[in-house]
Amino acid sequence: MASSLSFESDSEGDLAHLEELQGSDDNETQSEGFISDSDEEYLPENDSEASSYEEESDGSVDDADRPRSPALPAPLHAFTLMADPFADQRPGTVPVLTEDFSGVHPDVPRNDMSALDCFELFMSDEVIQSLCLWTNVRATKFFRDNPTINPNKFMRKKWLDVTKDEMNVFLCLQLLMGVNKLPKIADYWSLSVLCQGPPVFTAAVMSRNRFSQIQRFIRYSHPDDSKKEDPMTRLSSFFNMLREKTTKYFSAGENFAVDESLILYKGRLRFRQYIKTKRKRFGLKLFSLCPSSPKARGYTWNFSLYSHRLYDEMLDNPELSALSKSERVPVYLMLDLLNKGRHVVLDNWYSSLHLAEFLLERGTLTTGTIRPNRGVPPIMKNESLSRGQALFSRKDEILQVKFRDTKYVHVITTKYEAGFVERTRVLKGGKQEFIKKPSPIQRYNEQMG
Repeated sequence: MASSLSFESDSEGDLAHLEELQGSDDNETQSEGFISDSDEEYLPENDSEASSYEEESDGSVDDADRPRSPALPAPLHAFTLMADPFADQRPGTVPVLTEDFSGVHPDVPRNDMSALDCFELFMSDEVIQSLCLWTNVRATKFFRDNPTINPNKFMRKKWLDVTKDEMNVFLCLQLLMGVNKLPKIADYWSLSVLCQGPPVFTAAVMSRNRFSQIQRFIRYSHPDDSKKEDPMTRLSSFFNMLREKTTKYFSAGENFAVDESLILYKGRLRFRQYIKTKRKRFGLKLFSLCPSSPKARGYTWNFSLYSHRLYDEMLDNPELSALSKSERVPVYLMLDLLNKGRHVVLDNWYSSLHLAEFLLERGTLTTGTIRPNRGVPPIMKNESLSRGQALFSRKDEILQVKFRDTKYVHVITTKYEAGFVERTRVLKGGKQEFIKKPSPIQRYNEQMG
C-alpha cells in the first residue's frame, strides 16, 4: 500500500518531497492530449461558467442542493495524499465484466455485408412500414381537416399513399443531400450545369414534387399520440425503435464514454439549444453513450435527445432521485449496463465524487475530469503546483489526481492506480522532448477520444 500524508499534515518538508517525487516541467509549450487542449470541457478552478444556458441551470448543482441517500458520500477528509504514487495499489476487487456477447451480435452475419445490409439492420421493414403508416395517417387527417385543398392537385401532383419503396428512396435521397449540399432542395432536380444534384435526382427515381409531398407529411410517431405540451411525443416512437436496434446489434463493451453532441438546427423549436463553445452553436443537444473500443469508434450505443421534460422522465426511476440533474444523464443511459463490471468515462459536466460512489456501489467503474466544487478534497483543491507537477490522493477504491500543465486539471477514477507514463512531445522546429503525464489522465484521453 502506498505511503501517504494525511490531509491534516502541514509539513513543508513533506510537500517538497511530494513535489520532488512527482516532477515538474517549466517548459511553457502546450501539452498533448484532450485534457490540455480543450477549453470547452476542462475549466480552470476560478471558472465555473457553464457552456450553455441550459447547462448553467441544470448541470451546475452544488453538493448542498443534491438529495442523497444517507450512505453517500464519503467525507472529504478521509482522502490521504500519496508520497510515492508508484507504490499505489487499488484496494478491493475490481468488478468482473459480464456480457452476453462481445462486439457484433451473433445473429448478425459477419462476412459479405454491404452498406445497404448494415442500413437495413437499423431501418428494418418494421421501421419503414411504421413511417409509411404515420405519414399516410397524417396526410389523411390533413385533407379531412382542409376540404378546400384538392388532394388530386396537391403540390402539382396527385397525392397517393406512400409505399415502402418510396419511403426507402426518400430516406436515401435525404442522406445523399447531407453529403452533397446545395442552397435549396429544388436545386437537386435543377437542369442547370452550374447548380444541380447528382444524377440520381431524376423523375425516374423520385420527382421533386413527390419528394416535397412526402417531406410535407412525414411523421416519426403516430399523429394521434402527439401532444402539444410535449414535443418529444412526435419523435419518441421512432427513437425507441431505433434505440432498440442500436443496443441489440453491438455490445457497449467494457469501456464506454458518455458525452453530448449538438445537431445543427436553426428552426423554431422549444428545446433548441445555444452553446457558444460548440462549432455549430445552435441545434438539438443529444446525450450519447458510445463504446471506447477503437473498432467501435463512431457507433452510438444509446442516446437521448434533450428536452425540457427529459429530467422529469428520469425521475420515474426511484434510483435516480438521489442524483443531481447532470449526474442522472449517464446513469439513465446505462441503466441496462449497471452491475456488470463496466467502466464509464465522463467529462466534468457529469462527474462528481457522489456519482463515482453511486456507480461503485452498483458494480460500475468510472473515470472522468471533475470540477473542484464537486468532491475534490480541500488540500488538493487549494494546493498550488508548478508546471508539470501532480498530486494523488486516495480513499479506498477512489483515486483523485490534480495535474498542472497549461492549466489545472482534476481527474477522479475508481479503476486505475496512481503513476506516470512517459510521452513524447514535439516542439516547434521538430525538436522532441519526453514528458511525464499521470497515467489516469493518459487512460482518460485514450478512451474519451
